[in-house]
This record gives sequence, structure tokens and C-alpha cells, in this order.
Amino acid sequence: MELADGRGAWIPEGTAGVVVVLLIFAFVLGMFAWGIWKTYVRGRR
Repeated sequence: MELADGRGAWIPEGTAGVVVVLLIFAFVLGMFAWGIWKTYVRGRR
């Protein structure tokens, strides 16, 4: 695995790496939005 670009250390080469990164990003963004939504709704009530 090439480490010249610095990404190969934690991101697998190919489509699999991109899919994993997108899933992690979507999960983190979803949890962040869910937390804000829960706080917003709780604040109204």
C-alpha cells in the first residue's frame, strides 16, 4: 500500500475506501443533525 500521498495509511485504495469514508461522513453528519434537532425540539417545549 502506497503511503506517499499520506492517505493510504487509513483510506483503502479504490472504490471501497470512498464508500467507507462517505458512510462515516454521513453517519457523523446524521448524528450531529439529530443532536441539534433533539435540542431544538426540547428547547421549544
